[in-house]
Amino acid sequence: MTLKLRTKPILIVIVIIITVLLTWLVGYVTESEIRNAFMLQTQIGANTIDVNRLETLTGTVTDLKSPDYLYIKQQLARIRKVDKNLYFVYLMGVKNGKVFFYVDDRPDGHPEGSPPGSPYDEAPKEFNQVMKTGIPTVEGPSADSWGSFASGCAPVIDPKTGKVVAIFAIDFVTSSWYWTIVSHAALPVALVVALMLLIFSSQVSRWRGKLLKTNEERYRLMFDNNPQPNWIYDTQTLAFLEVNDSAIMHYGYSRAEFLAMTIKDIRPVEEIHLLLKDIKHLGKSYHKAGEWRHINKNGELMHVEIVSHSIIFNGREARHVLIHDITERKMAEQALYNSDVQLRKFASHLQHVREEEKIALAREIHDDLGQILIALKIDMGLLKQNVIKTNVVNVDSVKILPKFDNVINLIDKTIKTARRIMNGLRPELLEIHGLEGATKEYLREFEDRHHIQCEFTFNIPRDEITDQQSLAFFRIVQEALSNISKHSKASLVKIDFNNESGFLTLEIYDNGVGFNTNSCGRQDSYGILGMKERVILLQGKLDIASEVGKGTCIRVEVPHRIENHNIPVYQ
Repeated sequence: MTLKLRTKPILIVIVIIITVLLTWLVGYVTESEIRNAFMLQTQIGANTIDVNRLETLTGTVTDLKSPDYLYIKQQLARIRKVDKNLYFVYLMGVKNGKVFFYVDDRPDGHPEGSPPGSPYDEAPKEFNQVMKTGIPTVEGPSADSWGSFASGCAPVIDPKTGKVVAIFAIDFVTSSWYWTIVSHAALPVALVVALMLLIFSSQVSRWRGKLLKTNEERYRLMFDNNPQPNWIYDTQTLAFLEVNDSAIMHYGYSRAEFLAMTIKDIRPVEEIHLLLKDIKHLGKSYHKAGEWRHINKNGELMHVEIVSHSIIFNGREARHVLIHDITERKMAEQALYNSDVQLRKFASHLQHVREEEKIALAREIHDDLGQILIALKIDMGLLKQNVIKTNVVNVDSVKILPKFDNVINLIDKTIKTARRIMNGLRPELLEIHGLEGATKEYLREFEDRHHIQCEFTFNIPRDEITDQQSLAFFRIVQEALSNISKHSKASLVKIDFNNESGFLTLEIYDNGVGFNTNSCGRQDSYGILGMKERVILLQGKLDIASEVGKGTCIRVEVPHRIENHNIPVYQ
């Protein structure tokens, strides 16, 4: 009897210990399953975000007027309505280590919403971690000033660069979270009390099956209602296991036709070896496959971007694939490229015509006006000599002779002016002495004419600059100095030619009155537009920095070698 009395408390203690351990174990397994399902749900939501729309957002209140902002806000609202336990869906960014709101699912002005750019000072450290590593996670449950939630965080990744550009987050209601754990953890208590370990094992299997079914239903809901084409394929056979409605509509195949095919069947034959190579190097989680070409049922080629991640589907190793159709974008890029090349050719032709017209005008000034001026100077000299020989020196002749000298001096000045104009129209010095010598001579004349001090440095070897680049740089210097003489009231000009890591650079600085760069009238002046046009033809860039009272700096950068787009090069 004593032995039985002693054994009974021991059995009770053992039962209690077993009950506690199994309760903890089931609770742990349950929470792990919930976390995994919630993380998968969050990752799917992140994959639906259109990165092209997201990249247009600035993270400021100006986004409120953006159609892309409104589109993403409506998309987040639809995601929240999929599951009643989802409380808040939002996109976050990280700048200088600080987390801020891009967009959330609440209507603008809602007390629970946050305007674009609002800081999230209570953001968990996991948000920054996801931004750095690109690995999704579930944080919490934890409490803050908004309430008590578990938060799923998944990276939104730019398929072009592979970089994390935002954080997609979903807040899960804590009460539902804990109730699911408690309701499932209560099962082993009853089972252990009844000492029905076999029945307990069966119940756990049934419970896990029910949970998996619930998770699969949630996954199915997100999968089927995704506006982007989605499918799941077997990683061993490459056969389609499931496709969503968007894929059926986009590609033209019926569901039955899809499920009778493999992912090789929608690829051009010449790219199948690349597909197999890519699949061979797939990781176990997220994979950015980049840009590919697909074929729809009508035989039409489509340009797509693909991202995928590994899953277990009906007990088989598989991958869930999200498709972004970029056909229209590629066509637009090609059209823009082609347009940019018709425009470059046309602009180059116009530039050539202008230079030819300047050369023709310079020739006419030299051949006609120049010869006339020289002949006039000679005639005036002869006329002066005749007046001296045929007239007796008197008061009138004393007054007339200096006027001959004045006219001859005026003719000399006119000849110099004509030569200066001819040199501006057709810079022969550029052909004889190169860019450095021609610029020095031009600056010397500029100093004499306008009394503005000029400082000049030139650090470009002559064999590293083409004739086309030399002419463009020289014309830019001419135009800039013309503007300086007319508008700047400067006393000093600095001109620097340099060779910097693959670029030829020109900087023109003056210490004049400067101007407001926001003034469209000055920025779009004919001279500045001409400079920009020349720089564009050289595939470079032109920047103008100026402030009122602080002078102006013009900086030009052009690459050493111009890409060949069949653009004529004129000297």
